[in-house]
Amino acid sequence: MDKIHYYDGEIYKRIIDPNLAGLRNEILSCIKNCNKCIDIGSGTGALVIGLGSICKSVIGIDLSSKMIEIASKTKTEMTLTNVDFIHGGIDVLKTFEDGEFDFATFSMSLHEMEESERFLVLNEGLRIAREVIIADYLIKAKTFFSDLGVIFVEFVAGLNHFKNYINFRQHGGIQYLIERTNAKVISRRTYSTIFEIVRLSKY
Repeated sequence: MDKIHYYDGEIYKRIIDPNLAGLRNEILSCIKNCNKCIDIGSGTGALVIGLGSICKSVIGIDLSSKMIEIASKTKTEMTLTNVDFIHGGIDVLKTFEDGEFDFATFSMSLHEMEESERFLVLNEGLRIAREVIIADYLIKAKTFFSDLGVIFVEFVAGLNHFKNYINFRQHGGIQYLIERTNAKVISRRTYSTIFEIVRLSKY
């Protein structure tokens, strides 16, 4: 399966990635004593590369071949040896052992998935990692204009993307996913006026 959006690749890397640098740093600050980590929905690989500086081994997985292509190109250019990128989705996640990873991260990926896919993928993340870190949108941003900005960005991302975002928002965002998966909340905080970062564990 190849899930490609018009903004995948260079457009995302040059326009979106720079605006998410602060959020990525917040995610990195949550991670301690990491041997092995997986970033699910890794996009251009920006977070994976950051994780590579604090974890011994990192895998990035994404459904978009264009994203994997640009992430692999960056890996080669930076001569990184402890990060790898895999094109795939739930089928790839099912090949990993229970608790194989110290951490699994979801950075701005769950809101763009279809509802049924969100639960399947998050449950796999909780199965294969001792801790899961989700960074995604608040149900509603803290200010009117921030909220309007988020809605606009998601609308511009395309009809299917926007529908999935609205579904994510209407169902309660991250909180709904926590309740459906019966995950344990380790910590939870907001970042900026539009994001939430939650650390979860299955046990």
